[in-house]
Amino acid sequence: MTAFDDMAAQSKSLARRLIGATAAVGIAITLFTTGLQLYAGYNADLTRIKSNFLQIRSGHLGSLAEGVWRYESGIVQLGLNALALMPDMEYLEIRTPDGKIWTAGERTSERVIVETMPLVRVFKGRPETIAELTAVASVDQIHERLFGKAAEAAVYVGAWVFLVAGFMFLIFQRLITRHLHAIAQFAASAPVAVDGAVLELARSAPRGGGDELDHVVHAINSMRARLAKTLADLRESKERFRHFAESSSDWLWEMDENLRFSYWSERFRDITGLDPSAYVGKTRAEMAAEDADGDHWRRHLADLATHRPIRNFTYDLKNANGDRLTVSVNGIPVFDEAENFRGYRGTATDITRQKWAEESRDTALVEAERANQAKSEFLATMSHEFRTPLNDILGFSEMLRSQYFGPLGTNKYEEYANNIFSSGEHMLALINDILDIAAIEAGKRKMFKEPVDVAEVLREAKRNVENQAAAKSITLEIDMPDDLPRLSADRRSVIQIVLNLLSNAVKFTEDGGRVVLRAAASGRWLSIAVQDTGIGIPADKLPRVTEPFSQSHSDPHLAQGGTGLGLSIVKSLAVAHAGSIDIVSEVGIGTTVTVTLPLGGGESGKDNPQPPLPGLVS
Repeated sequence: MTAFDDMAAQSKSLARRLIGATAAVGIAITLFTTGLQLYAGYNADLTRIKSNFLQIRSGHLGSLAEGVWRYESGIVQLGLNALALMPDMEYLEIRTPDGKIWTAGERTSERVIVETMPLVRVFKGRPETIAELTAVASVDQIHERLFGKAAEAAVYVGAWVFLVAGFMFLIFQRLITRHLHAIAQFAASAPVAVDGAVLELARSAPRGGGDELDHVVHAINSMRARLAKTLADLRESKERFRHFAESSSDWLWEMDENLRFSYWSERFRDITGLDPSAYVGKTRAEMAAEDADGDHWRRHLADLATHRPIRNFTYDLKNANGDRLTVSVNGIPVFDEAENFRGYRGTATDITRQKWAEESRDTALVEAERANQAKSEFLATMSHEFRTPLNDILGFSEMLRSQYFGPLGTNKYEEYANNIFSSGEHMLALINDILDIAAIEAGKRKMFKEPVDVAEVLREAKRNVENQAAAKSITLEIDMPDDLPRLSADRRSVIQIVLNLLSNAVKFTEDGGRVVLRAAASGRWLSIAVQDTGIGIPADKLPRVTEPFSQSHSDPHLAQGGTGLGLSIVKSLAVAHAGSIDIVSEVGIGTTVTVTLPLGGGESGKDNPQPPLPGLVS
């Protein structure tokens, strides 16, 4: 026997309860109506008795009085006998003052109605009572009839209730009870599955569509289908969550309302080698392998105490081998429906390797910065040392070239002196550029911010390279608006940026080419661009063209004389002004170099992205 069958055996049948209620109501209604009928009949019998008394008083007292007055006993007795024939009239008696008595009937009932009426005779115009008539009506007979009718009604009601109850039991059992039992048994025992069986009742479909039972069956099948789909989704979600939890590098944890751990997932054991159950009931500080008195620990414990979310809190713990592990923790507070704090749920990740990599990276960055600083200082020192002999070389070669102390004796000496002087100048330019880069990178170059008239700087730069451009028949143009704002910057640096870009453009533009110097402002930025129709820069050279000593062309016939430090200096000066440099180039078409600087000046070395300036580069 199943649990459902046991419950059904112990439960009361709905049909029996309905039949009992129907029978009780039917009996009550029948008894009530029968009682009303009996009460009405009883009142009718009493009314009839009173009517008989009234009839005697109005129609028979005169004749009886006349017979008593004359002492005609036969007539008096005959009248009493006639009155005794009235319904429920049990006994009549006439008694005269002198003791004469006439009677009719026999008094046997316990419950009676007695009426005494005087017999009056008019003598000499005055009425005189000559006798009294006593009429006794039996109530016992009325009660007997009443009880008889009640017994008949009881038999009728019993038979009616039995027949109706039995009929209703059969009908209700056939139409409802057995189907309700089937519905309950299906709901209790049928498995909840997407492709499971549906509930069907063993009955013919009613005419005109379904009735209430069909609606219940449809509702149960629909509810079961929705429940099966929900359970399937829940199982799938649970399985998906389990797979994620098992395959993830994270482990899951849970705290109670006292901020003590109440749950750890098995991934904690896989990653740390530690038994999760050993840490249930402990706080996070009790698990740490580090001093929990630091500032970040105080902030974390304050977050826990005030039930705030936890984001990327890191701390160290020891694994089963005693090695240090760095853990990153995330968690959210949990509250019940009444907004009572119930604890935390969250994840933890082993970031030991990431921590080591960050520490190694930071160490490498520090070492690289130290090496770069040492390099800059070395270049600055060595460049100063180079200048002393170079000054002698330039001075003596200039004296030889100008034949200050007389002719050299042969033209070859003059040619050699010219070569020495040119090489010395080139060497000095190289050292100056190296000094510039070293000073800028080391932060030793003095920057004096002042309002700079960019238009005047562009015109001055153009004048400085006009002879060089004219020698190659290169067209020089300036394209800038009349209302160009002033720039807050180091004037010497701005001039050096423009001259380096302009001289590079002229140097790498072939005879008869064109170089355009442009400037424009947008928002809080000002851009200076130099566009040429020169030989262009190969795509593979563009990423490294701003590196020191980089040449845009490896072909000695294309590469011009120079140190390869011009664009490097431009980039360093732009970055020192919180600006940027952008280069667009195509071999055989030309190159456009754009330097963007903040109008109000900027903080050196900060990342300040600039918006593009429409129309600056054509």
